[in-house]
Amino acid sequence: MRRYGDAGGFTLIELLVAIAILALLSALALPAITAARRSGMRKACKAQIERLAAAAQSYEAAFGDYPPTALAALGFERTNGINEGIESLVRCVTTTRGGGPFYEPDEDELGNTDGDETQQDPTASVLGRPELLEVLDPWGRPLVYFHHRDYRGGRRIERYLFDETEQRLRPRPSPETGVYPAPVSFVIWSVGPDGVDQGGGGDDIASWR
Repeated sequence: MRRYGDAGGFTLIELLVAIAILALLSALALPAITAARRSGMRKACKAQIERLAAAAQSYEAAFGDYPPTALAALGFERTNGINEGIESLVRCVTTTRGGGPFYEPDEDELGNTDGDETQQDPTASVLGRPELLEVLDPWGRPLVYFHHRDYRGGRRIERYLFDETEQRLRPRPSPETGVYPAPVSFVIWSVGPDGVDQGGGGDDIASWR
């Protein structure tokens, strides 16, 4: 019971009720906030992949072919063989040759999750750094890239490092048609929020869908 002079205050019960209501509202709003954040990250990843795909198309227009999957095809030696597809793509689209660079990444989207470096720079990349950098998706994992020559029959299986766990990746054909996506160009995908590769399916975010 309030005493005279305490009309502007709250009783303990009223405070507890208010706290309970706020907690309930927060619990109801949390799933919507989480879903909106997840959707925003997926959209940002898709936009990132579209920018890279446009840069790869510009590279092909300048050099007559898309960036290779392997760094050795560009003249790099003694690489560690991990995350090579995206490292090759980054070096190619940031070249200063042929009218480049075709892609100017934001500093916060670049990473070196496998910690490799090179003393060479056959591509004359505008990045001007020894690290073999990757473009990272919004979850901090390297994007995956394959040139179409390396699709069929598991001709090339790439080693990628996600959350300090190595996975062996390759493009997968459609189970319905047996046709590979983008059969005469390239594929780029993110393994998505769960960090597990599904070849562009499941929760992966891919350049072809």
